[in-house]
Amino acid sequence: MKRAAPRKARPSARPLDSAALLARLDRDGMLAKIEGFSAQLRAGAGIAAAAVRRIEPQRPRAFVLIGMGGSAIAGDLLRILADREGTVPVHVVRHYEPPSWITPEDFLLFSSYSGETEETLSAYRALSRLGCRSAVIASGGSLADRARSEGLPLALLPAGFPPRAALGYSFSTLAHIAHHLGVLRCATVPQPGKTNCDTAQRPPRHAGSEPPDGRAGRVALEGAAERELEAPCLGLRASRDEP
Repeated sequence: MKRAAPRKARPSARPLDSAALLARLDRDGMLAKIEGFSAQLRAGAGIAAAAVRRIEPQRPRAFVLIGMGGSAIAGDLLRILADREGTVPVHVVRHYEPPSWITPEDFLLFSSYSGETEETLSAYRALSRLGCRSAVIASGGSLADRARSEGLPLALLPAGFPPRAALGYSFSTLAHIAHHLGVLRCATVPQPGKTNCDTAQRPPRHAGSEPPDGRAGRVALEGAAERELEAPCLGLRASRDEP
């Protein structure tokens, strides 16, 4: 008597393989935002360009980021990078009262995705009397309005994101401004009429336009982010384009 051939086990369906279930669970589209993180990193040079063209590329005594939430996380990432590759200290302020040691030789970066962060606005008012070189990163709001009215360099982030989902934009824009100032050791003073952002390389073209998915997609995204961060001289390549 012949034995029956063993049945092939059917691959078990994973819950998130269902597009309908994924759409119900991920109503804010966080998966797409996470998959777009490397594109956010590449966009930083373009976002920072208008601001850095108004900032003299002179190293400050210290670089101070004032922000909360995702903005402060971006500052922490820059601080870690500067600890390894920096020429001046980077300090992150997360509260109403700015440090007493800040002097006019320091550079202040006020960052709030919404432009309405109470602590950041309070520190902005308290520090304006010192006459420090300063810049603002925001998607709009009161902070962006004050930067425009008072003539501060302003880098406008794309609007419509949950603040922490815009971390790639915040960090990359911040890093390009710091790079332009010579905060990182690899930074060089640009030629007259140019900025360090002008010398950033364009991202390589990849075949196909569909975003990766599944485990292979996560590996591809992680590898892309690592290549961007490990590239020479900051490595956050230009693209054309928290309350």
